Amino acid sequence: MAGLGKLPALLQAGDWPEAERLLRRAAKSKSAGAEVFCNLAKVLEENGKHSQRAQLLKRAVLRRPDYANAWYELGRAKLEALDLIGAHKAFGKAYALHPGNADARRRFARQCL
Repeated sequence: MAGLGKLPALLQAGDWPEAERLLRRAAKSKSAGAEVFCNLAKVLEENGKHSQRAQLLKRAVLRRPDYANAWYELGRAKLEALDLIGAHKAFGKAYALHPGNADARRRFARQCL
């Protein structure tokens, strides 16, 4: 995540607006990695801006389909939007990619009920 050296300090300080600005700049780059989009989605969530999260997380999994954390966060965003089928698929993918993730397993199992 080139150019994001200040990000850890901003996240630790809870400076969500500045972290958002930094990540939005990074996301404009054609070489932006999945982590940029996933981190931006998390920052938006912390900042109370939920509407763009799913779209950003979809971009993350498109860039890196094996990114279990992005699939898990996409599942959370889908669940929040009451898209139960989408949440089930995303949690299932997160669990398949990282079977040791107890939260992904639990959320996937809950969606199966």
